[in-house]
Amino acid sequence: ESSVVPLDIRLKLTAPLDGSTSLRWGICGAGRVCNDWVQALKAVPGALVSCVAARSLERAEAFAKRHNIPSCFDSYEALAEQVDVDIIYIGTVQSEHLAHAMLALRAGKHVLVEKPAGLNCHELEKMVNLARERSLFFQVGMWTRFFPAVERVRELISGDAAATGTLVALHSDFGFNSFEQEDYPGSPMYNRALGGGALLYVGVYPISMIPFVFGSRDPDQLVAIGSYDKTVQVDMNGAISVRYADKLGIISYSLTGETAEETTIVGSEGRIVIHTPAHCPLSFTMLRKFQGRGNVVPERFEFPLPQ
Repeated sequence: ESSVVPLDIRLKLTAPLDGSTSLRWGICGAGRVCNDWVQALKAVPGALVSCVAARSLERAEAFAKRHNIPSCFDSYEALAEQVDVDIIYIGTVQSEHLAHAMLALRAGKHVLVEKPAGLNCHELEKMVNLARERSLFFQVGMWTRFFPAVERVRELISGDAAATGTLVALHSDFGFNSFEQEDYPGSPMYNRALGGGALLYVGVYPISMIPFVFGSRDPDQLVAIGSYDKTVQVDMNGAISVRYADKLGIISYSLTGETAEETTIVGSEGRIVIHTPAHCPLSFTMLRKFQGRGNVVPERFEFPLPQ
């Protein structure tokens, strides 16, 4: 399935990378997600990591040494002021995304901010409005959209000739038992002030499949329920149902139990199942529907990670 062409390239919003041009990155934060992002950049033609900033110089220096980054700072302001930085990746704690994104945008830097971009829609509006005002690139790091499996699914469900026929419904979930790996109640995952809770940590993934399938317009109807931990004052489970005319979307998320973590897109002539882990999938199955209930022919598509 190497023929999959990303949507931004198909729409001519982005030119294919060939290494002839460089993009100089500044890294805001020195935690796990920043480490993963810098590791990924090492495989991108033309990507150069110029500097990193963290809460302490010790953390920044350790990160810079690990990834052979030439400059490091204990000041996010210093990072934003660097002339050899074109774009800043923001992977700090969720409650700081707004402040750090605004800092970068005011300094004239393009921004890629980890999900969730903000703690609410008002924070996101501030970032988007400033980026538009300054004519700067701003994007949320919803990496799911960029997996070849997801790009191929987008092609299959798009347009009048969609492989699954007329869209009927979406089902998507993401849940895991966070108590197996997180300190309760001390972990940031359970800290309301830091942007903790199921919605912001895992709910963003199945929620992102709603506009992926139905488009960016608001639903005609939305119903949401959830459970709330009174000790730490964050949500631990949730479910959302949306309606677009006669089409339905049903998603759920959890920090207390492990779900199948699949996304199923149902059409009049078949369905597509994006296999677990659906937030970073390497495969999906298309089940073509023929006359008679249960008469489907499955075809599995695999997209292994590059070596």
